[in-house]
Amino acid sequence: MDFLEADRPALHFSSDSARVLAASADHTAKLWDAASGKLLASFAHLDEVFQAEFSRDGARILTASKDKTAKVWDTASGKLISSFDHPDGLYHAAFSPDGARILTASGDTAKLWDAMSGKLVGSFEHQDTVPWAGFSPDGTRILTVSRDKTANLWDAATPVDLAREVKEAGGEKSKVGASVSMANSPAQQVESLSAIASGLEFSDEGSLVAVNEEHRSNLTKQLKDLAQGLGPSARFLQWFFSTGSDRTIFPASDLKIAEWVDNTLLTNSNVSEEWVRNALILLPNHPLLHIALAGFETDSKRSDFLRSFGLARLPKNSAVCRRAGEMLLAQHQPRLALAAVDNALLADPTDQPSERLRLKVLNAMPER
Repeated sequence: MDFLEADRPALHFSSDSARVLAASADHTAKLWDAASGKLLASFAHLDEVFQAEFSRDGARILTASKDKTAKVWDTASGKLISSFDHPDGLYHAAFSPDGARILTASGDTAKLWDAMSGKLVGSFEHQDTVPWAGFSPDGTRILTVSRDKTANLWDAATPVDLAREVKEAGGEKSKVGASVSMANSPAQQVESLSAIASGLEFSDEGSLVAVNEEHRSNLTKQLKDLAQGLGPSARFLQWFFSTGSDRTIFPASDLKIAEWVDNTLLTNSNVSEEWVRNALILLPNHPLLHIALAGFETDSKRSDFLRSFGLARLPKNSAVCRRAGEMLLAQHQPRLALAAVDNALLADPTDQPSERLRLKVLNAMPER
């Protein structure tokens, strides 16, 4: 697995939150209705699909596969629009902000394509593998990262290296340890957030270097102050600095990640291991996630620990405890399932689904 591949989200919401897109190892990406869980479309490749994402307007879907192709699909019809072949291997793909172009990282080159025609527009070359390439928020520039130990900034319209231009335009502001005034404009706020999140920024020579920790701390303080205001960027900054339990699924949403995870676990019995592990990054103490992960573990000691960890942290909530009992019964752990169901009935003695589940668990208990 590529070092950047592990950080790719397994799921993406459409911009209206009505659909969910998932990349899959079964050689497909799948589009689901977020409310009903109904499968809407499947997008086929010849090997594992490691990346899938919506265009900003949600009208198209981009998939990238280990079969060395990236493909653009029509979201409504599920039909293939264009395909981009990469004989040297494919590592990453991205829509431009306006959806008109596709950027791919392949071999020692990033390639820019017309999204509709599939025509190659430009190439951005390095001396070694390029595992990642991306657009600036306004789509005018492209950043490429290579194992030749360089990161280059390019003009998206004319493939010309802009590292020198960035240095000249940024002056003292581009240097490590620069004044915190760089958080004053929306564009500079994006730069500052990137420096805080990654711990990296551009040096005078256009290479990525570590951010001075004092500078990083000052940027964090200034942006947290801006997050308390009423400006257009305040909500995004609040979202950026929120914790896993308080963070919403995206800045403009009121649905918290914790609520979405709860709803998924309570209504979907077929969550994948990848989904569970990704959710645990944001909610590391969620009891149902630990019990769910136990079902994927092959090491019995680890799975026993995860089940015990989850059971000990179940809230006084009959629905959550009942779901834990269902999970444990499915994992052939009737004694633990009984403990979870009893907790559900302690929380709500009138909960009939829990009573029915208790009878089912008792019938599954081994005879003495």
